[in-house]
Amino acid sequence: TTGLGAARAAAAGGWAERLTVSAVDRDGAALEAYRRLAAHAPLPFSLTTRAGDARRSLPAGPFDLVLLGLVLNELAPEARDRLLASLAARLAPRGAVVVVEPALRDVTRRLMAWREDALAAGWRLLAPCPHEAPCPMLRRERDWCHDEHPQRLPPALATVAREAGLRFERSTSAYLVLSREGARSEGDRVVSQPLISKGKRELWVCRPSGHLVTLRRLDRHRSPGNAALDSVRRYDRIRAEGDRRGAAMRVGPDDRVEVLAP
Repeated sequence: TTGLGAARAAAAGGWAERLTVSAVDRDGAALEAYRRLAAHAPLPFSLTTRAGDARRSLPAGPFDLVLLGLVLNELAPEARDRLLASLAARLAPRGAVVVVEPALRDVTRRLMAWREDALAAGWRLLAPCPHEAPCPMLRRERDWCHDEHPQRLPPALATVAREAGLRFERSTSAYLVLSREGARSEGDRVVSQPLISKGKRELWVCRPSGHLVTLRRLDRHRSPGNAALDSVRRYDRIRAEGDRRGAAMRVGPDDRVEVLAP
């Protein structure tokens, strides 16, 4: 799914005309299913597969993009570090490693902590974080930083979601984008759902300074300049003006809020 997702993004964004993909998985049946699905990729898609353990069976590269889909949570800490080191040797200049993990609290918090190890090993963090300071959401055990995508589930999966007690139809994930060089995305990163209560709208925002702040706008202060707050969702990048007071930033009627590209 990670490779096919990259193909869809490449086709939609126009940043590649074709993809040459090397896929490694321990499950040969999964690789066979991948070969069948690749025939329906939205742009030319050349695929080679290798059945084996990613810790020992990586192709030589170099690669512009390395996708680790639900891999790191299966590995011990020392194995994760060795895998990352081996990927560094296989990455093309200006290439990137995208790590995608389940958005479960314990798994995501382990990824948030491992982020520090990656930075200490010399990696640059391109996304989602707007900074390379210690993660402010690690301070409280109940917090974890993850993305979500509202979507209409297929009927069979919707039934599973209802029986599991899920409140929303959405997909969730936690991710990091790493590189040996490159610049981070600009702006603040929204790390909560909109928190709406009587007379106000709030968001948790992670700032380039490394601080986590509560962005707050009273309903009576809504204006054309800050109306973008009405449509902001978790993990959007925004640029916001406001009056910073401690851990909160108040958006007034004359302040502007802009939603940047994802």
